[in-house]
Amino acid sequence: MTLLPEKNQNATEQFKAVYAMIVKTRWWLGALFALINVIVLNLALKGTSGAGPFSGVLILLSGVCAALALASALTMIVLVFAPDQWLTTDERGQLWLKRTRAQGETQIRHFRVMSAVIGSFALFWSLLTVVATVAVMLEM
Repeated sequence: MTLLPEKNQNATEQFKAVYAMIVKTRWWLGALFALINVIVLNLALKGTSGAGPFSGVLILLSGVCAALALASALTMIVLVFAPDQWLTTDERGQLWLKRTRAQGETQIRHFRVMSAVIGSFALFWSLLTVVATVAVMLEM
């Protein structure tokens, strides 16, 4: 363990705890989100007579997309705020940094921009799923 100033060490430890919580819960939350999405869309399609033969597959794929979007948004948005010390000293942080393929002084900046872009897109996709699900519920 490297010697960090007290404030930075506390921030790193707090981030480790938050990141561990996100890692443990992101797929469960995504699965719950997907289940709600699939149930609502399935109930909405039962009332229509024009449902095609592949509507069940499309509903399941919609649920998978909803789960992936929520899990990605939870992960990437948290990573934007990762302390530099966690990114450079922790094994998981170093793994995330390697994925940017940037080198040198700008590596952490590239990582934060990449995380923000991916997290924003995933959050936008999650919100679109919520809007579509609520719209279907209102139509029922």
